[in-house]
Amino acid sequence: MNRNEKLYKALERVVDLDAVCENRFDAAKSKVAGFMDLNFDYLHGNELSARIALSHYYRQNGDMIADPDMEILVRFYRQEAEALTFQDAFGYSTADAGTPQGRRKASTRINEFLRFWLDNLRHQGHRIDEAAANCNSTCSRVSLP
Repeated sequence: MNRNEKLYKALERVVDLDAVCENRFDAAKSKVAGFMDLNFDYLHGNELSARIALSHYYRQNGDMIADPDMEILVRFYRQEAEALTFQDAFGYSTADAGTPQGRRKASTRINEFLRFWLDNLRHQGHRIDEAAANCNSTCSRVSLP
């Protein structure tokens, strides 16, 4: 299994990719007590692939700060996922800018972070699905040990 296939499997544990593929919701929020909310946005796509965003945000001096905000390309037909961008309070990285060597390094770095983050999100109990999309501000999930 290659890196992008592994990322797809890790993403699938956090996000209901069948629902995303069928475009059943455009935005969702997973709330787990004691952890930052996880935001999901469907940016664009079709039944073959989609560009989505996952993010955490916190408020600092009245501004909303990404910690992080990532855009991910999901290829449903190949069961692959790939991080395209990464943003946090310290900067922005994209996997498709610069020299070929720079692109490879950036892609490796942000995709390794995505795998680590997805594992953390799963362990925290986050789940993006239709219930999270239809949840009002009082919904929360209880994280079990």
